[in-house]
Amino acid sequence: MAENVYTFAFSGSAVQSVSLPNAHYIDYGAFDKCEQLTSLTLTAEGDITLISYPMMGYYPFNFNTSACDLVLNADKHYESGTASPKAASENQWATDKSNSPLTWKSITFE
Repeated sequence: MAENVYTFAFSGSAVQSVSLPNAHYIDYGAFDKCEQLTSLTLTAEGDITLISYPMMGYYPFNFNTSACDLVLNADKHYESGTASPKAASENQWATDKSNSPLTWKSITFE
């Protein structure tokens, strides 16, 4: 069953770890100001739709991602992945407001 992570779902919360193994849709602001998040697992197979609302400055991951470990499905691997969005490197996935890859503390591919 596919999961959707809607607008501001975890925004501003003190959540430290989130596992969404079936998420295929993450709306803008879903992880806005989640400064305590240190572990995020998004292992759904296939494409993940990431929604941004740049006019308002909202993106799915608006927090310090460099302090967060990320786990993705192997189909998003930066070399061999076939799903979108694919990692840009061993620690970069998704993009920020300037369309640059977000840097994560680490990315593990399962």
